[in-house]
Amino acid sequence: EAGSSTDNKSGATECAQCEAGSVSEKSGSANCTACSAGSSTGNEAGQTSCTLCSPGSYSDKDGSAVCEGCAAGSYTDKNGTTSCTLCSKGSYSGANATLCTPCSPGSIADKDGESECALCHAGHSTEGKSGAAECEPCAAGQFAGDKGSASCSSCAAGTSTNNKTAATA
Repeated sequence: EAGSSTDNKSGATECAQCEAGSVSEKSGSANCTACSAGSSTGNEAGQTSCTLCSPGSYSDKDGSAVCEGCAAGSYTDKNGTTSCTLCSKGSYSGANATLCTPCSPGSIADKDGESECALCHAGHSTEGKSGAAECEPCAAGQFAGDKGSASCSSCAAGTSTNNKTAATA
């Protein structure tokens, strides 16, 4: 019967169910065939076909019983992949991601593969940009008093930063 084999033995008295990670597509099979990388049997034995790994998961070797979820900081947006791609600078992802999310203004991801964005320090901003890889110091005459500022503010009339950059107040 499909999903089982005689384990390549002649004179068999019964057929053995294919193990998870391998399949028998038709009746009369002498052997089970391993699922190829990028697919699995969903941890089920006795299957007649392999299923492609869904977006957000992968299988990097033949005969996988299950597809593994992408680690935080990586993603895959296609079916049947054998690896996940690291999120690029300026973006992040949680586990099992199908895409990376750009950091919001005021926060950064300064290297590939980040699982979260870090807030800019006081006196710095992302100049209103999302997806930034670094925070920029506020120019002389401007300030950012709070951590995570999206942009720097100009000093009011009658005040200054005393010609300092990265001012906090």
